[in-house]
Amino acid sequence: MVVHAGKGRRYAVNDNGGRLFHFSPAKATSNWSGALVEAEAAVYAPWLVGTIEDASSTPGTAIGAVQHTDLFLLGPASGESMEHGLRLNLASVAQATGFPDDRSGRRAGWYSLAALLRVSAGDILQVQPNEIASGIHGAGSASSRARTFAFLSDTLDNGAGYCTHLAEPEVFNDLLAAANRMVEKFRDGSHGRDCRGSCYECLRDYTNMAYHSLLDWRLADDLLAILSGEATGTRIEPRQPSRLLQNWAADFPEGDAEFVSNLGGAGPAVLFEQRMWVAAKSPFEAADDQFESPRISAVRRAAAADSRGIPEVVFADDFLLDKAPARIVSMVTDFEGIDE
Repeated sequence: MVVHAGKGRRYAVNDNGGRLFHFSPAKATSNWSGALVEAEAAVYAPWLVGTIEDASSTPGTAIGAVQHTDLFLLGPASGESMEHGLRLNLASVAQATGFPDDRSGRRAGWYSLAALLRVSAGDILQVQPNEIASGIHGAGSASSRARTFAFLSDTLDNGAGYCTHLAEPEVFNDLLAAANRMVEKFRDGSHGRDCRGSCYECLRDYTNMAYHSLLDWRLADDLLAILSGEATGTRIEPRQPSRLLQNWAADFPEGDAEFVSNLGGAGPAVLFEQRMWVAAKSPFEAADDQFESPRISAVRRAAAADSRGIPEVVFADDFLLDKAPARIVSMVTDFEGIDE
């Protein structure tokens, strides 16, 4: 685990979901001498259509903001744990079969950890949630050696000192203890039974609405345990794989997806179109030809030993199986076969 803290600049960039923004000159009127209007604004404000001039030569641009404030970053010493077969960064490395690696679950884990740290920091510092912002740093890197960090920052310009204070040894230990207490609270009682990922009783609030679909306190718990050295490749495994895979297989016509409750003692799997096995994995488990978790290796051995004679296995993140099963359907259907 690595911690960085101190005064710094927080950069926020909005690239319109990768599409960029296209600003067009607006014709002068009696009310203004001229302005720039975002081209897509006319979709939501039709009265602007007549004022927008030709935007064919307008370059695309992103919108950014810079704030000088106090920062706190928490991340791994390395983006990969080859010893335990875990990948912690957001590099997308194809699985050993060539099946694409979707990093949505790991991204969700980092945003969830940042949200958990923010709630915990508010608890020990006794400050309002809107006084601390959270997010992830290093999200855009595709390098397998890159590291991703969960960050907290003071929302006050020039900082109030909160996030720098969190890195002091005694306070940092209190922060980790508070985070673990929060997870135990979330796991207890009706909340632990009913909250599938996040809700307004745990990680959600109005300031992180853009990431509500990603927040999952169980993923935050897994990631914090990995960073703290309390979890290995044997503890990190998919949640409720039988239920997720059985529900996923039920969406196909009879005979296209056969659910098997225990493939050679290695857990549940689905035989898809008599050509490959589909098994569940944690977003943090690696399954590529460089390294993989011990559990992934066990599933591969079980498939190879199965009497059906179909050794190929692809792995789907439990996060996607739960939140977006149709995406797994598309990925598996489009996958043509094993890379030779």
